[in-house]
Amino acid sequence: MLEEKTGGEAFWIRAEISKITAARSGHFYLDLVEEVNGSQRAKMRASIWKGSASKIRQELGDEFDQVLQNGREIVCQAQITFHPVFGFSLNIQSIDLGSMLGELERRKQATVATLRAEEALDRNKQWPRPLAPQRIVLIASPDTAGYSDFMAHIEQNEFGYALDLGVIPVSVQGEKAAAQITAALEKADRIASLTPIDAVVLLRGGGSALDLDIFNDLNLCRQIAAASRPVLTGIGHETDLVLADIVAHRSYKTPTDLADGLIDDLANFESAAIEKLKYIARTAERHTVSSREQLTLWQLNISERPLARLKLFHSLLSNTGLQLAQLTSGRLQQQQLNLASIRTRLQAHATRALALQRERIDGLQRTLNVLGPGQTLARGFSITRHAPKAGSPARALTSLRGLQPGDRITTTLAAGVIESEICQLTPTRKTHDHDD
Repeated sequence: MLEEKTGGEAFWIRAEISKITAARSGHFYLDLVEEVNGSQRAKMRASIWKGSASKIRQELGDEFDQVLQNGREIVCQAQITFHPVFGFSLNIQSIDLGSMLGELERRKQATVATLRAEEALDRNKQWPRPLAPQRIVLIASPDTAGYSDFMAHIEQNEFGYALDLGVIPVSVQGEKAAAQITAALEKADRIASLTPIDAVVLLRGGGSALDLDIFNDLNLCRQIAAASRPVLTGIGHETDLVLADIVAHRSYKTPTDLADGLIDDLANFESAAIEKLKYIARTAERHTVSSREQLTLWQLNISERPLARLKLFHSLLSNTGLQLAQLTSGRLQQQQLNLASIRTRLQAHATRALALQRERIDGLQRTLNVLGPGQTLARGFSITRHAPKAGSPARALTSLRGLQPGDRITTTLAAGVIESEICQLTPTRKTHDHDD
């Protein structure tokens, strides 16, 4: 009935390979499914006979192994068959790679739109570019040619640079590869939180568009965008561009280009550092020469300036000595003239003063001669003096007060002095008893 209804025609079918088995005979047995939102809606067995498999391998070329693997969605042309033992199945005769690649591109564009809406496309690019990337976390499959090429370029670089590489091995193909790489990126982030990391490197050698489709995975791209260190990618060939390249901090065409890029960064850093060191050396040399010249000038100033100062001071002292000598000589002469003048004036003044004093003394002498007792004594008068005690001054007597018989008195005459002793006191007038 099936053969009658289908008339032996082939139908184009889109389905996902949930399981595939390659027999030794060259046949392939597949389980095809259709899922909607994670729920399986249909399931059917299929087979590719050896003859059809050879034809499909020629058509797909290198993509054959990538198309026929678990988890791959295919668009195939198949006939409906029924076997009494094995039941209903599909006999696949060809696979439309173009439709598959178109579907991959459609999903890729949808992923780009999601990442753009989440503002994740340029998030990892905001990290500062490592100027000298030496501490690297490498995510790759150690059994691949891409890894070997990368390590060869790193270890055999012409400059002899040594990188500190920590490798997280992952699978870079197959249905679990995207999840493994995503987990490796998370692990690299944890490592970066514990130890200094310059960058995370993600490698994968050449392959078909289907091989590289794992690097268009949405969760993997989200993890690259959220990484706390710059993520550098070297995936596929020169013409390949996956979403991991777009989201990464920097992308390189191949793993070897990435290795060469890291070495170039180190060379550029060293070159810039050498140029700065040369500039520092030139600047230091220039300052040293300038300082040496200044020091020489200071030495000359220190050695010559004191002598010049001493000569100047000596000259000033000599001039000052001459000026002082001249000034002193002039002052002395002037002072001598002044002293001579003063001496002359003093002598004249003293002579006048002496003459005046002589005249005064002569006048006083004449006055004394007139008023003195000499004239009176010459006319017959005398002066009687009494000294009450021995050694006390004698006083001229004008009365009998204080006199007693026995006292000694002195009488001065014009011709001499008479010393006598009182024998008796007789007042001349009784009315003046108070004078006794």
